Amino acid sequence: MTLTINKLLVYTVRLTLAFILIGCGSQPIECPHDGDCDPGDETYEPSRPEVTLQGWSANGVLIPGNSNKVINFQTGMVLGTYTLQFGLLDNYVHSPTETTRARAEISWKVAGNNVRRVVDCVAGLSISGNAESVSVKIFDESNFNGNAQSQYNVSVQLAPGVRPTVERPPTYVASAGSVNGSGYYITTFADNTEIIPVPEDAGVISVAVTVSPDVAGALAPYQAIVDQYNGPGVGATLLKRYDPRDEGQFVPLAPGCTSIRLRQDPALVTTNYWTVTYGIDG
Repeated sequence: MTLTINKLLVYTVRLTLAFILIGCGSQPIECPHDGDCDPGDETYEPSRPEVTLQGWSANGVLIPGNSNKVINFQTGMVLGTYTLQFGLLDNYVHSPTETTRARAEISWKVAGNNVRRVVDCVAGLSISGNAESVSVKIFDESNFNGNAQSQYNVSVQLAPGVRPTVERPPTYVASAGSVNGSGYYITTFADNTEIIPVPEDAGVISVAVTVSPDVAGALAPYQAIVDQYNGPGVGATLLKRYDPRDEGQFVPLAPGCTSIRLRQDPALVTTNYWTVTYGIDG
């Protein structure tokens, strides 16, 4: 009688262990007869809920020069890699001095911490980030004041995955103090240097600079120079110097760089037109 009760207790313990080790949708772990039941010796994969984000999109209208009109989008996701893609529809016929520009401020968020990016909204722009939520603020930075006839539509969509591998990164065009919001004229009879601040906390990792005579003429090597400095004023440290025509399109920003200086030979007799475009990580 005692032997029968002991066997019953053994079988009950084994049955209880098997029941405990059965995961939701998993197979029980078989224990050997010697009682050494170690889950690490077997393949045990508990079931995980599959949550997928099908996609998200929104759109809105901006008016050039209207700083009060801001388009805000935000959404939460399962932690992963996602890509934002922007579209811009502008049917307004501009005058030669008018430039429509929309910019997007993106905050990728994980566990309460943000990674900020600022980019120009152009049709087809895409940028990727790792996040569990994202907020997008789109605002106008056109160089003229428009009306309802000059309003334009901006759209944004979000989908899982990484943006295609392309040579050109998301960009941010330097526009403060520029001509038509896009470039700089440097003359010989005025100051031959233009100092352009690097946007802070925008994800800038590289810069592309172009230069060409405004009307006619030619530039000899090193008559046009780009300097990267760790400050805008006197006493700042030179970090990198090069002729922009020798380096290709996007040149990596030196660590600590906060300003770009465009310099041309003061002996030049022509006015030159420069553009500065920052490459944004993403």
